[in-house]
Amino acid sequence: MNFWLFQLTRTTIADYWRTRARDSTCSLEALLDSGWEGSTEEPVTSNDTAVDRVHLLLQALPVHYREVLICRFLLTLSIRDTARHMGLNVANVKVMQFRALKRAADIAPTVFD
Repeated sequence: MNFWLFQLTRTTIADYWRTRARDSTCSLEALLDSGWEGSTEEPVTSNDTAVDRVHLLLQALPVHYREVLICRFLLTLSIRDTARHMGLNVANVKVMQFRALKRAADIAPTVFD
């Protein structure tokens, strides 16, 4: 009896969060259609060394790695939106993001010397 109540409670909570996550997820296209214009903060100046370092590192990466990192971290797109943008499935984007971050970490010392 207790196991049945536990399972019922667990399923109910999972359904609640699944519905809430589905309702709160929105794509970049939906945001743009609703009039969202992005951040109103001043852009970081190009003479900032951190920005220059990011640009150098991104330029040293292969195009597909660069694109996935730009979508995920600079445009702050979700995995799902990044996959849709790149025409890939979610699993491929996850693997590509992992490999891109690993490659960036590996080549960073040579890029910044």
